[in-house]
Amino acid sequence: QGYPDGEGKQVLLLRLPAWRSEGLRYRLKQPLENTGSFFFFRYSGKVQGRLEVYDSEGATLASRAIIPSESALTLLLPLAPDCLIAGFRCQENSSGWEGLSILAAGLAPAWRGFAYERQTLTIGDGVDSAELKAGVLELELAEDWAGGRWQIVIELDVVPEGSPPEPFRRAELSLWRGEQSRSFRFESNVESGPFYLYQGIVPFTPDSLRLRVQKGEIRRLEVTLSTLGEGPLPADPGAIIYYDQDLWRQEEFELFSWNRLPEVLIFDTASYTIQSRMFKRLAFFVEKERHQGQLLANEKIERRHGYNAHDYRAEDLARFFQAAWDSSFPLNPEELRLREILLENNILRRAGNAWLPGSGAVLSISRSSSPQLRRFLLGHELYHGIFFSYPAYRNSCFALWDELEPEEKSYWKLMFDWVGYDLQDRYLLANELQAYLFQQERAGLEYYFKELFPSRLIKSYPEREEEIRDFLEQNPTSFERAFDKLQQDLWEHTRFRGGRVFELYPL
Repeated sequence: QGYPDGEGKQVLLLRLPAWRSEGLRYRLKQPLENTGSFFFFRYSGKVQGRLEVYDSEGATLASRAIIPSESALTLLLPLAPDCLIAGFRCQENSSGWEGLSILAAGLAPAWRGFAYERQTLTIGDGVDSAELKAGVLELELAEDWAGGRWQIVIELDVVPEGSPPEPFRRAELSLWRGEQSRSFRFESNVESGPFYLYQGIVPFTPDSLRLRVQKGEIRRLEVTLSTLGEGPLPADPGAIIYYDQDLWRQEEFELFSWNRLPEVLIFDTASYTIQSRMFKRLAFFVEKERHQGQLLANEKIERRHGYNAHDYRAEDLARFFQAAWDSSFPLNPEELRLREILLENNILRRAGNAWLPGSGAVLSISRSSSPQLRRFLLGHELYHGIFFSYPAYRNSCFALWDELEPEEKSYWKLMFDWVGYDLQDRYLLANELQAYLFQQERAGLEYYFKELFPSRLIKSYPEREEEIRDFLEQNPTSFERAFDKLQQDLWEHTRFRGGRVFELYPL
């Protein structure tokens, strides 16, 4: 056996004869100075006892309990900097060491937390115990294990045989600290991909957790400290809704990337005002009737409504910033910051004086909306992200729009005219058609399209009230038929379902 010194060289270990009362003892040929690393010990075996690292005088430098494990398990022990390591020993508690297999020992970078991946566990500083059995993984954490921000990453494998068609993966995660608790359900219709939880989603630092898998097998579970960095935080949209604004990394907005579609960025803005200064001019340039392709000064759109949520693909973002560049149009600081973020994430590319589309899209919601409205609006915008990302599904949306009966298309155009969309833009109309259909589950179509929206239309177009009511009476299943027809293609091409775009749910 061996472990590396600070320069990556292997230092041989020597197993010495020992009495049973001493357990197993290993000694280095020469003591090794610790340069700030942790001691790691990799083993397997359902035994109990303690691991101790000792110096040349035999004094204990670090110790922790050996956790019984049938899988390969790595323990990490913090060591004082500059201490001299002479070896390590296994002190027996009960049943002897016949079942213990020592796989490796050495020095590793400092690390706090827990990781499980492909039947291998790593227990770092701050984790008191871990147990995995029958699809349930339980951890006990030290009270002060997270001196800073933390994150949890969960990834499940699909069981190769016998899996029902949907969802492919399902699990529940429960976290506790004293009497405080939070639980979440994860459901996914794709066969792989991680879920993320952050301190901003749970209002306490957990001291224990339990992951219970209902469909699938655990591929990976990581509980670690995180600096979060400056880039977008990968997250399921369900987590964005509940993220604590006080833990945002900047005051104006927090930036996420969709864990299912990482090239889709999601801005959660502090207010409608900030969101408008970042996206409102884009809304007029890309979508607003009679204003497409125009760069309007702030004073011209100041009193006009943009949107409460936004979505833009890379091609339209490139057109907007190219037009502003070519005409030396003065952009808001928020728009310049948006352009910088798009470049950093390859949604935009720059070649000299050319602003070119990369891949991906941006979506946006605001904290000015109520929690219920935020969830509804984000669901709508996410289907735009799907439309941008899956060409085959996009073609199905075009086909559905083209196949609508004349009276159906006329009614949809009336709805879109009320919103302010350019009615000549087939790409926009097909995109909005699918997003409005799927922003709620099928059971919600009746209320939204036959009660809520007609009341808005009648109020704005009183001269067309009879026409509106006649259409709804003569086409009672129009929206359900469109939902069902497009849902088949949505599932086939994307593995999403109508009205079910979130995959993380608080319990």
